[in-house]
Amino acid sequence: ESENELPSTMTDLYEKYMEISLGRWDMDKGLQSQAEYDTTFDSAINISQFMLDNELNEISLGDAKEIVRKYTEERDHLKVDFDSVFNQLINKTDIISVNEFKGTLSFRHRTFAEYFYSKGIFRDRSAIIDDGIYNPFWSTVYFFYFGSIRDCGEMIVEIDKIKESSNRFQILKLINHGNFLLASYLTPSKDISSSTAIAF
Repeated sequence: ESENELPSTMTDLYEKYMEISLGRWDMDKGLQSQAEYDTTFDSAINISQFMLDNELNEISLGDAKEIVRKYTEERDHLKVDFDSVFNQLINKTDIISVNEFKGTLSFRHRTFAEYFYSKGIFRDRSAIIDDGIYNPFWSTVYFFYFGSIRDCGEMIVEIDKIKESSNRFQILKLINHGNFLLASYLTPSKDISSSTAIAF
């Protein structure tokens, strides 16, 4: 409602948008509990992991349902209803698109899948810091990952140690390295300055 409420980073913008779209602050969307919100959010993470790990732009509704069903059934102590979570994902958000004719599900924009995937590697502590973070397929995932942590001094030191393997790597680093540093905006200035010098 005012400029004071604008997110300070792209990661913050996506985070706030996902919360609004998934109904965290909007009881009119029928959200019943924090547990249901968390389950819906984690289900979106698991769908994004399945899609990106398999380099898919869309998956069948059956596969999506199975991913959500497996997650909710393994956490039956939360008393979260599978149908309610799945309905929240596909009918009440602007994140997921369903093609009824083909029977498929996809994210409305690839960056939505990349955002949720970054939350998955943050949740699972499964980030791999190597030259792959500069790969165009994964660079946005790691941009959001660094943005989720914000204070990334140790990781910035780690990526500075990555050996230059090819001219392609050098070009991709030139394109993406600054974005990682911007996403890590709470990192001490000395680490950012040092990393910038090393990159150049």
